[in-house]
Amino acid sequence: FIMLGMKIIAVLSVLYIAVCNGLPFADQLAANDVDNSHKWVVLCAGSSGWSNYGDQAIVYRAYHQFRALGIPESNIIVMHYDDIANNERNPTPGKVVNEIDGPDVYKGVPKDYTGEEVTPKNFLGVIQGDEKLAAQGKKVVKSGPNDHVFLYFGDHDLVCFATGYLYAKDLNAALKSMNDNKRFSKLTMYIDTCDSGSMFHNHLADNINVYATTSSNYNELSYFYTYSPLYKTYISSFFANNWLDDDRTSDLTKETFGQQFQYFASKSELNISGSHYYVHSQQYGDLSVTKLTVSEFLGNKPKVDVNRNDKLVQNSDAVNKWDVSLDLLQRRVTEAKNINEKNGLMKELEELYAGRQSVDKHMTDYVNSIQHLLTVDSNAILNTKQELNNRQCYRQLVDTYHQNCFNLNQNTYVLRKLSVFVNVCEDLNDTTDMTKVIDQLIQSCQHKNNENANNIMIKYKAKKYTAVLKIALLLSVLYIAVCNGLPTASNGQKWVVLCAGSRGWGNYGDQAIVYRAYHLFKAYGIPESNLIVMHYDDIANNSQNPTPGIVVNDIGGPDVYKGVPKDYTGKDVNPQTFLKVLQGDAELAAAGKKVVKSGPNDHVFVYFGDHGSTDLVAFPSSYLYAKDLNAVLVKLNEEKKFAQLTIYLDTCDSGSMFRNHLPANVNVYASTSSDYDELSWFYIYDEKYKTYISSFFADNWLDNEAQSDINTETLQQQYQYLKDHHTVQNPHSNTTHEIHAQQYGDLNVAKTKVAEFLGLKPKNADRFVPHLGSNTDAVNKYDVSIDLLQRLIASAQDINEKNSLIVELEGLYAGRKYVDKHINNYVNSIQHLLTVDSNAILNTKQELNNGECYRKFVDTFHENCFNLGENSYVLRKMHVFANICASISEVQVNNAIENLVESCQQYSAKTFEAIV
Repeated sequence: FIMLGMKIIAVLSVLYIAVCNGLPFADQLAANDVDNSHKWVVLCAGSSGWSNYGDQAIVYRAYHQFRALGIPESNIIVMHYDDIANNERNPTPGKVVNEIDGPDVYKGVPKDYTGEEVTPKNFLGVIQGDEKLAAQGKKVVKSGPNDHVFLYFGDHDLVCFATGYLYAKDLNAALKSMNDNKRFSKLTMYIDTCDSGSMFHNHLADNINVYATTSSNYNELSYFYTYSPLYKTYISSFFANNWLDDDRTSDLTKETFGQQFQYFASKSELNISGSHYYVHSQQYGDLSVTKLTVSEFLGNKPKVDVNRNDKLVQNSDAVNKWDVSLDLLQRRVTEAKNINEKNGLMKELEELYAGRQSVDKHMTDYVNSIQHLLTVDSNAILNTKQELNNRQCYRQLVDTYHQNCFNLNQNTYVLRKLSVFVNVCEDLNDTTDMTKVIDQLIQSCQHKNNENANNIMIKYKAKKYTAVLKIALLLSVLYIAVCNGLPTASNGQKWVVLCAGSRGWGNYGDQAIVYRAYHLFKAYGIPESNLIVMHYDDIANNSQNPTPGIVVNDIGGPDVYKGVPKDYTGKDVNPQTFLKVLQGDAELAAAGKKVVKSGPNDHVFVYFGDHGSTDLVAFPSSYLYAKDLNAVLVKLNEEKKFAQLTIYLDTCDSGSMFRNHLPANVNVYASTSSDYDELSWFYIYDEKYKTYISSFFADNWLDNEAQSDINTETLQQQYQYLKDHHTVQNPHSNTTHEIHAQQYGDLNVAKTKVAEFLGLKPKNADRFVPHLGSNTDAVNKYDVSIDLLQRLIASAQDINEKNSLIVELEGLYAGRKYVDKHINNYVNSIQHLLTVDSNAILNTKQELNNGECYRKFVDTFHENCFNLGENSYVLRKMHVFANICASISEVQVNNAIENLVESCQQYSAKTFEAIV
């Protein structure tokens, strides 16, 4: 009797646990003996693969939940690829969970349709009760005029299956046919994919007894949900998770579909890594169905609640379904402890990025090739998302693309590009050009398939603005005359060269500083003929400029661009021209270009701002070595081209340009923004311009000029001011950093008054360059692109814009990781030639002593692998070559150089055109 009692208790305990976890034991758990034979449920996970784990896990959980609600086994049909339970990456073989530390939801799930059987054709066949499938013994919906049918589909958009895709037109035609053939009384369908609203928007009629709810609008992303560190994937889906939670917690005999939709609508916000994303569920079709209770479709809840394990701690991590592969790889890279594993994962990540960039390039090239057939420009076709009206055209393009270029089922990233075909169809010049567009796409696909390599471009982009700000211009600076204190020729002239070596919106501050300095020194009386400006000139009329033609150097400040001469712009801003300008090159002068025509009594002032690295500074497409710059300065002194020369340099590692280079006896004084191994900083982030509009060192320099009496202040006193301003803050990242201005060369020159180089300051000069209220935000020049993208992501309100920016940021990180991996692999390949280990070579920063060796490495790297002028991030890696030169014998240098060439050639097929 005791043994029998224990067995009964054990059986009851198992039954209780099973019910509490939502895993029914046969039909005795059906709800309260309610007749559910007239209810049909089809659950379909269209995706495959470990990264799409959440799609199948949701279907498994739903199966158990609806079986527990009383849906008969014969009336619930499950379609799933069935490749995750026994996947090699599954840490619990044979088990699938839908919550962290949750129960197995895989056990007992029928294999009605698995693997290659999960197709659009079979899905439509199942819901329409296809007789051929039934004759094969397959389960189909055998519904009649009084039945209720519920359908759920989860995957990527279009709707995409593992082995095909389903058009909205075909799905809606099937639903209409079922209604016409009286295959149901009412039908409800839930779809959880990106752009899911597009499956019913302008498709689903409101008079065929069909109601649909989608996870997102017709142009919105959908999201995987709940990242599991154990499974290393997302184990649920945001929309479907909310759906099943609501089914579990609500009284389905009272809750209507309308009330359930309101629950979905209230669950619209996701917080991902501190950023807010929004997804908006939609409803379509016959809204009278929303008045019906959920139980009329999904059965009645049993008296014993079918609940999930609420005590388990879940997370709210999410990722949009298109980017799940990237997210998972990035997480695995971060979590990897073994260096070989990490490198292997990095390679996978690089290949994933390369594939995406290949798709982007192919689509861009194709659209450009048919530009003449379109009514709008390529940029609009590629970057907007119109509503689809010409569905026949769209279908032809998509099918052609799928068959000839990229398999949409195997390349889910490509799905996000199909909006381009929508735009093409909506903007054709003439509908008769459809054949030309199709033929060109086929040719484009064939060309793509013949390519052997992909170019991966990583560039900073930002939102384009069109607002125009009207401000007062600095016209008054032009009246300053030589009589304000310029010395006569016999006493020596003053010459000023201002050079912004960088280009691009992210480097806005470099050019803005030069423009401000030009107006300031013009106001101080430097003649136009003696004031030479070198600037790439690509920000005033940049597409990202909200005030076209205007550049500011202070928040709310005046235009500093108007009136700035274009002495040297664009490609003329290069190291060779810069040195020729300083030396008064006769050929440039003969060509009508301004150069420094100084003599033995003249004072010359030079300012340069850009990026830099060990013993070099960058120009837009090249770089200048410290040795070459200092050789010119020494030569100018020998040729008596000045009485004194002062140069201010504002780049990262700027001290290395003069440390151990500039002699103390050549009448040259130099001040740098940082030490030989320190970063320099952009300064003052402007919310309106979405970039940093100044530079920390140069901003302090010009502030000092404007605030001080430069007629009495010496260069030494100015240096002390610059030295005292050594702390920068980035409130955006909540960090504080130190920067230490340096001085080199002939310190006797530092005793000279500032005015002897830059002119006498008029009493009213301050009004020309007012310094308005600004912030103190700063970012080091190497990381400005990342900082700007992070800010744009944080401030973006539109979900599509935000996601686009996130993709750009991921691309930027991928480029940097690519560089890191390349350098790491190269150093490891020459480890046997070095006297210290690779880790020290890669992660320390020794002082450069062997300049000739260093130059060989840098030039080889620049010529064979990465253009240093176009890839500023690479500059921060040049210390590796300095370390190699300090740790290698002279006889082995050539071997190491040959290895570098081979390494570069190995990576050349995937060379990034820009890593900023």
